[in-house]
Formats: sequence, structure tokens, C-alpha cells
Amino acid sequence: MSGSGNTAGTTKLSQILEELNASGQFAMSVLADSDGLPIAYAAAPGQSADKESAVAALMQRVSSQAREQLGMAETNEIVVYDAAGRRLICRPLTINGNGMILAIIVPQRDQSYRRALKRAVEQLKQMWQ
Repeated sequence: MSGSGNTAGTTKLSQILEELNASGQFAMSVLADSDGLPIAYAAAPGQSADKESAVAALMQRVSSQAREQLGMAETNEIVVYDAAGRRLICRPLTINGNGMILAIIVPQRDQSYRRALKRAVEQLKQMWQ
């Protein structure tokens, strides 16, 4: 796990992400800023938070262009599937005016994730109230 900022805040962020992974049985979760720089992450051995957060930032830019060029509303969630059924889920969020991206890797095709992801988003927002 890794993060930036004060130690207590980083520890709490890491705990939220570890709980997210455990409750949803996810391979990795990362909280990144809107540029894709990791703020905190929790991952199984061999997983790279840098790659996931960079892809999450790319997805955020794609959704921004869709809003601007197609007149779509603000993006709620971005999902990328691979041929094996793994999913990268990117949830854009704003906390205290700061744009962030919470991204997870869901390893199984039919695996649910929304409840665990929603709980983590609520915990992150409460942390910064």
C-alpha cells in the first residue's frame, strides 16, 4: 500500500481500500487524483497501482470528451471489460471540490461490486467532511 499526505490520513485511506478489496474480493483498488496520480492503493502482490490509475485517468478524459462533444451528463461510472470478463471500474468523484477517481479491478465476470464500491465512496467522503 502507498499514499501521500499525513500518515494518519494515508493509513485511513489504505484501510478503506483494503476493506473494499476484502469485502468485494477485488484484486486491486486505487484512489487517484484527476490526473491519475495515485493517492492511496491496496493491491494483491504483483498488481501495479500506477498502471491502473493511469488508465483510470485516461477513462476520465474520455468521459469528459463525451460530455463536452455529445452533451452527456456527468459520468457516474466507467467500465472496461476484457475478453476474459475482468473489469476495470472507474468511479469519478468530487470531494471538497477535488476531482478524484476510485478504480477497482473486478476479477470475475459475474462478480458484484456496486455495494462495496458505494460503501467505500461514502467512507471516503465522510473522511474529508
